[in-house]
Amino acid sequence: AIQKSLPQKGPDPIWNEVFRFGDIDETSANVCFRVEIVHLHKENQVLGTYKLKVADFRDRQSHRRWIPIKHSGSQGKIEILARWIHDINLALQVEEEHFTDAYPNQDPNQLSIVAIRARRLTAMDEINILSGLPPSSDPYLRLECSGITKWTKIV
Repeated sequence: AIQKSLPQKGPDPIWNEVFRFGDIDETSANVCFRVEIVHLHKENQVLGTYKLKVADFRDRQSHRRWIPIKHSGSQGKIEILARWIHDINLALQVEEEHFTDAYPNQDPNQLSIVAIRARRLTAMDEINILSGLPPSSDPYLRLECSGITKWTKIV
C-alpha cells in the first residue's frame, strides 16, 4: 500500500492508501471490504463488511463511490476509487507503481483500489467510553480478493 497522507483517527478515519490485486479472474472474483478496530486485550472487532464484484469494473473507467458497511448493529460507509486496468509490468512479472491504464487495448489484468476514508463508524473503544473521554476507535480496512488479503494502516 502507498500512503498518501497522515492517517486520521476516530469514527472518520482517512486512509488514502492504494491496493493492487493482479492475476484475478474478473468473471468470478469479488473484493471483500471489512472494517475492523483493534483491541489490545481481546480479538479485533468487525465494524462492517461489503462485497463488490470485480466484473462491476469491466468498463475500465474510474469508479469513485461510497459503499455502506454493516455488521451486528454497527454501520458506516467507506469511500473508494477503483479501476480495472492492464498493467504491462504484471504481465512481465515486474511490480507496477502507476495507477493509469497505459495499455487500454490489452486485456486488463489488475484491479487497483484506493481506500480513501470512512465516515460515521461506530466508536467502540471501551476504555474511552468508561473513562469519560470522547468515544473513538482504531479502525483499519481489510480487503480480500481471490484469496489475497491486504490491510490499511490502523488509524
